[in-house]
Amino acid sequence: MSATTQIAVPPHNLEAEKSVLGAVLLEERHLYGLLVEEGLRPEHFYREQHGAVFAAMLELHNASRRIDHLTVSETLRQSGKLAEIGGPESIDELAGWVPAAGHAREYGRIVRDNAQLRALLSTTYEIQASVVGREAPARELVERAEQAVLEVAHDDRQKKFRSIADILETETDKLHRLSVAKTPLTGTPSGFKDLDELTGGFQPGNLIIIAARPSMGKSALVTNMAENAVLDGHPVALFSLEMSESELAQRFVASQARIRGEELRKGRVAEDRWGKILAACQRLADAPMHVDDSSDIGVLEVRAKSRRLHHEIEGGLGLIVVDYLQLMRHEGRVESRVEQVGQISRGLKGLARELDVPVIALSQLSRAVEQRGGEKRPILSDLRECVAGETVVLLADGRRVPIRELVGTTPEVLSIDDRQQVTRARSDAVWRVGRRPVLRMRLASGRSLRATADHRVLTGRGWQRLRDMSPGDRVGTARRLPDPATPDRWPDDQVVLLGQLIGDGSHLKHQPLRYTTASEENVGGFGPRAPQAVALRAVLPLANTNVDTLPIETWGTVRAAMIREGVTTRAMAGLRGTAYGGTSHFRFAPSRATVASYAKLLDDPELALAAESDLFWDRVVSIEEDGLEEVFDLTVPGPASWLADGIVTHNSGNLEQDADLVMFIYREEYYEKDSERPGEADIIIAKHRNGPIGDVILTFQKEYPKFMNYAGDRFAAA
Repeated sequence: MSATTQIAVPPHNLEAEKSVLGAVLLEERHLYGLLVEEGLRPEHFYREQHGAVFAAMLELHNASRRIDHLTVSETLRQSGKLAEIGGPESIDELAGWVPAAGHAREYGRIVRDNAQLRALLSTTYEIQASVVGREAPARELVERAEQAVLEVAHDDRQKKFRSIADILETETDKLHRLSVAKTPLTGTPSGFKDLDELTGGFQPGNLIIIAARPSMGKSALVTNMAENAVLDGHPVALFSLEMSESELAQRFVASQARIRGEELRKGRVAEDRWGKILAACQRLADAPMHVDDSSDIGVLEVRAKSRRLHHEIEGGLGLIVVDYLQLMRHEGRVESRVEQVGQISRGLKGLARELDVPVIALSQLSRAVEQRGGEKRPILSDLRECVAGETVVLLADGRRVPIRELVGTTPEVLSIDDRQQVTRARSDAVWRVGRRPVLRMRLASGRSLRATADHRVLTGRGWQRLRDMSPGDRVGTARRLPDPATPDRWPDDQVVLLGQLIGDGSHLKHQPLRYTTASEENVGGFGPRAPQAVALRAVLPLANTNVDTLPIETWGTVRAAMIREGVTTRAMAGLRGTAYGGTSHFRFAPSRATVASYAKLLDDPELALAAESDLFWDRVVSIEEDGLEEVFDLTVPGPASWLADGIVTHNSGNLEQDADLVMFIYREEYYEKDSERPGEADIIIAKHRNGPIGDVILTFQKEYPKFMNYAGDRFAAA
């Protein structure tokens, strides 16, 4: 290293660190301002010895003991750290570094600022490493980078543990204020009296799903909620993927001015009513409403934009609205739209928790509502798809139990993780759903699954509904299972009998048992029969079943890896030592060994996982309608899958599982033209993690369109 070479060191100021410690030694009252006002902690000191001294001061402070050079030295001696910092003399020297003890907070701010710069530097190194290593798609890396930088800026709120004492103090103060104010609201109000009484408002950190069939008015309801919240002083971020900002503005004005939307759009408003319109516009202009009408937006952008806006607004956002979930762009390689929606809902739940803000997401219900005979009111199971009662659930202890016998329990089941390995996972619910039409899917192995048409299983193309599958599709099943917790012990004669039956596959009455043998001569022929056996083998080629292959879709991953590495098909043939066959090589299901060789040559971990997975890819023989019967569902947080007699089936409760509050909209007049309830809408609270469920009736004025409190003030809670 040359004499002029300089070694870069992270930002720090040792003089400021010594001055902070010296100021506290001279007058311990400075410690409170450093802790509370500046948020200074031992880890913010660059020199570890200084952090150890500050930690000793905190220990004395928490024990209500005096702080001076003697007590600090003794505390460090008892913890075995006094010698590391230079002995008691080094503590005595600290007081001499203080220019002015009264400026302790200024010195503390310098220490804190340098710690933040070091954290920022460390974060940028991590960002660079993730970019160079291409750890994720570009959009996701940008979102990660932004979040990491914001965490550095706001680490006091996002990275500190809070004691239960602090939490209780905050909560009791809040509850006392609510009691004095005589209000049930603990969150952002919806603006609808009965609904707010039942929910207490939309709670910080909660994901709220509002679902309905088309034409029920879900967009109108959520814009009314946003309008009500913002006029009550709660800043709102509204992401509208369905309506433009112009349409939203017209709806807000029509709602506030009580003008028919059609009259406003077509310029048919009388001159004497423009005063009401201008007054409504002024109220809305003064409200903290922020609208993004990007029609092509993904969850990463929603999170990034919300995060920025939240930190720009004093006090932060009070509500985030996404209209609607199925229109959002998915980030990543998952092809199943249902699974994509599940990943989006998990991303929105993460956003709600991160910003401590309620997030409302609209969702469109499937046609299952209309396909039910009789009652058309949405129910929670409309967000799920289910299996027949005899479906065998593989439990972690080795038992095989029909799902109908597990209702009301939370069993530990076998599942498949994101590395395609069999794992254990705890189910959070097993329940009876009701009668539904079912299909029967038969596999080449003899396994079968009876489930609703929209139930999903793992295929070579990802998670697929039964209704979208065809004979010849490959379905993931368990290739190996863990040993049972309490295996059955068979006597030797039963094991021998099993071996005999495996060898021949039959046991004929009044006939001797067939047998298996490890002797090649016995299998092929011996003695005078040997020449005939040799001749027969020459004309009968040995079978190569190629049963344990991977789905043909695996070649898509291979090709993507080749493009990434800049390897042509011809060059790859040379690397593998095989003849060049053009694209014909990619027309057959690959063996595990073949995929493993590609994984090694292309250094691709995804291919390596596929080659070593615990999945056996069975083949669909048929899918047929199989009657109407009672069906059941099972949800598994985390892996979001379970083994139905070995078949990898999806945990169908994505939206419901992620949501803290699920509400449906039902208008009887939509289905019954002569309904006795014209203009009424039922808001059905089907799931409420922190409170009761029940129905609330609102009045729906479709000419505006606008929801209003129900005049009859009807209310039913469960």
